[in-house]
Amino acid sequence: MTKTTKNKAAKKIFIFSAIVVTIIFHLYLGIFIFLNIKGKNIVIKKIEKELGAKVEIESVTFGFPFNIKITNFDCGDVSFRKANISLGLSSIFAQRLNLNKVYLDGLKLKASVQNNKIYIEPFLSRKKPKLREKAVSAQNKNSISSQNVDMNFKKNGLPFFVKKLYIKNSQAEISCLVKKNPVTIILEDITVGLRDFAYPRPGKFYIKFNSSLLPASKKKKIPKALSANGWINYSGKAMDVDFKVNNFDYILFEGYYSDYWKPDAFKIKEALISLDSNFTSKNNDLTINSVLVLEKIAFKEVEDDEDSSKMKTLKTIIAFFGVGKDKPTLHFKLKTKMDSPRLDFSSLKNVVKDSVQLSFGTVIKGVLDNVKKDVLGGFKKTGEVTVDAVVDTFKEVVDSIAEVFKFKAKDKNQK
Repeated sequence: MTKTTKNKAAKKIFIFSAIVVTIIFHLYLGIFIFLNIKGKNIVIKKIEKELGAKVEIESVTFGFPFNIKITNFDCGDVSFRKANISLGLSSIFAQRLNLNKVYLDGLKLKASVQNNKIYIEPFLSRKKPKLREKAVSAQNKNSISSQNVDMNFKKNGLPFFVKKLYIKNSQAEISCLVKKNPVTIILEDITVGLRDFAYPRPGKFYIKFNSSLLPASKKKKIPKALSANGWINYSGKAMDVDFKVNNFDYILFEGYYSDYWKPDAFKIKEALISLDSNFTSKNNDLTINSVLVLEKIAFKEVEDDEDSSKMKTLKTIIAFFGVGKDKPTLHFKLKTKMDSPRLDFSSLKNVVKDSVQLSFGTVIKGVLDNVKKDVLGGFKKTGEVTVDAVVDTFKEVVDSIAEVFKFKAKDKNQK
């Protein structure tokens, strides 16, 4: 009797479980079918409501168990060909959107930088979305200050957390809106790997980045020009990131230089520069340790009646930094604040001048060593040291040193 009772109880539990599983399956199937039919409109309306901007999407497909595929997305300054998004189960119960994995292919992004702020319409916008303005007006009727509402909107926005983000075959157009001479560059062939990234309150996240570089004129692309690898703790104002610029073509971006630094002013025909920097911050104190390398440089032929003084000065300076090295190299360190970095060309110029001054003794020694080689070289060839060889060699040394002092005197007068 007891065995029969147990069997009946087990049978009831099995039937009940089967019914529950069947209901859940049919419920999920119904939701799945509904989302694949109406999901596109739901996603568009949700984004338009949050951002107050028009959104265009070709298709939205929901897969098992919590996957979303989006094709040909376009909204303001952001568009992409394909996106594969894996939702976290906790997203159903959390106030923010938790994403396990996000793959983006063919991302196109336009961003502007002004006063140390980044703007990407409508995601990082200068103005409040229209739909949000209506909400603010309605809440003002209930005696809620518009200032508080605006602050809450800026803090919350469209909050999300991404465990893993991978971007490939992408492009970004970045415009730095400075008063004197706005600069626009285009990053192509972008690949990005991001881990543990939260918006709008990012904590510690990891980044790996690579891209080619293209000037706004689109004359020539510099392949694999930029790379970055490390971590950033935005809220803790700490970071450790290695950043590299490979074979930067000085000629390609001449339109952004002042007249003094134009390639023609120095008679430069070709120049390739590399930069290897480490950005380390602790408690908002950011230190940038950098190594600048002149990979290659070539000068134009100068006519007798042309002014070549700046070219000679540059050659002398390059010789200073090339003493005892395969390539001219400059080591420098800059310090600033992570949350409000202040780095300008004039500060770098001062670092260069200080480095030249510090290495002056070494340079003179190097020049004199070269003098000794020239003189002894003549002795080995002819068997004698001629007066003309000595005079000509020392004349070159004196001229080189004079150019250096002329360069320093000019800098002091400009101050």
